[in-house]
Order: sequence, then C-alpha cells, then structure tokens
Amino acid sequence: KQWYQRRVAITPGVMLTTVCCYDCWDTKCHGWGIYSGIYIDCHQKGQYCYNKGDDLPRCASNGWNGMGVFCEDEFECRTLRNGIAYCLYPANKTPLRVEAVGGGK
Repeated sequence: KQWYQRRVAITPGVMLTTVCCYDCWDTKCHGWGIYSGIYIDCHQKGQYCYNKGDDLPRCASNGWNGMGVFCEDEFECRTLRNGIAYCLYPANKTPLRVEAVGGGK
C-alpha cells in the first residue's frame, strides 16, 4: 500500500519519525511522451496508474493505492484539473495555501 514518512517535532531539538498513509488521492492518470496530454479518471484510493510500454495511461483496480498526499490538521483535500491532489488550508484561517502536492506530472 502507499506509505510515506514525515518528521514531527515533539520538543525543541528532538525529532520523531512517524509513518502515515495518504488521505488525499490523485484522481487521474496521464499518458507519457506523445500521449502526455491524455488523462483518464482513476481515483487512486484502491487504484493506481500504469502503462504497458505504449505510453497510454491505464488505471488498475486491484486494491493497491496510487499517488496522493497526507493532509494533516485543518488542511483540506483538493485536486487540480489534471487530477493531482494537494492540501489546502481554509482561506478564513491564514493566507497560506498549499502544504503538499501529490504525484502525477
């Protein structure tokens, strides 16, 4: 499954490594090379993108997760038009907008 590590400050000068899973998923697959402008729907929670060597985008549905990001605390999950997931901090909280951007192109 899809996992990543992030470091969390516990006390000044002390770092702890934790393992978290994504909670905000990419929603499309893109092609490569001359097909890089082709996108297909593929919600990557329980699905993932691949190609068979012909550079066309494909989506597999075998229970494995694809690309995404972990939106912590008050950050909200959003996706760009090309399906890439990102975390957005609510506008009424602070001018800060993007915390992390997922995979994709």
